[in-house]
Amino acid sequence: MQLIEKCKLNSIENIVKSNTETYKSKKYLFIENKSSDRLLIILSPHNQGDNFSWKKYLIYNEVANLLYLNNPDDNYYDYCDNHKEYVEIIRHYISKFYRKDCFIMGSSMSGTVAIRIGIELDLNVISFAPQVSFNETVEFATVSFPNNPKVKLIGDIRKIKESGCWVDLDKYISSNQKHIPPIYLSFNHLRFDTRNAYNLINSLMKVANGKMIVNHSESSSHGFSIFSKEDAISLVNICLL
Repeated sequence: MQLIEKCKLNSIENIVKSNTETYKSKKYLFIENKSSDRLLIILSPHNQGDNFSWKKYLIYNEVANLLYLNNPDDNYYDYCDNHKEYVEIIRHYISKFYRKDCFIMGSSMSGTVAIRIGIELDLNVISFAPQVSFNETVEFATVSFPNNPKVKLIGDIRKIKESGCWVDLDKYISSNQKHIPPIYLSFNHLRFDTRNAYNLINSLMKVANGKMIVNHSESSSHGFSIFSKEDAISLVNICLL
């Protein structure tokens, strides 16, 4: 690792350490950017533990005020509790901004949650490879991820489904009477992701006020990892325009 990159990483870790706070049982990280009137809420994906994902891509690039959340329990951000504590944290921060300037971003597990919370709180959504349909997610996961740790994600979805909480995103959207915020959807060439994406697109096409931008990559990687650091920064900047 080059010395400059090592110094940056050490500095980022110091920023994280000095700005991490706890609300009830949840840790979160807020990075203020006084030169920006936008808020970007970043939900860490599945299997990240206490890590705040993508921090090294965004903290130094001043794209917006940043609110990082994570989900060490991998339970889709307390899905069965309607993301209650996470929503309370987000409500506190979005109250300081115009709603049109608030964005929520996630990938895979957190891409699913970003859409749910985005609809609930009327936030612009940036979602990478979300899980939309339970049946198709389970059906194509073992084909897309043979002998891969990502199959653990299916076990975590099953737990939610077996508890009676899971609602397919397409049904959630069609049954929701609230305003549907703009959604930026990115997905790749895996059948696991394309089938879920098509279900989401079809459901949004049936909603009178549904708006979305769609990016379909030919990559065989899952979620946000299809982008380089530079592409990630550029994409976030585009979505924040």
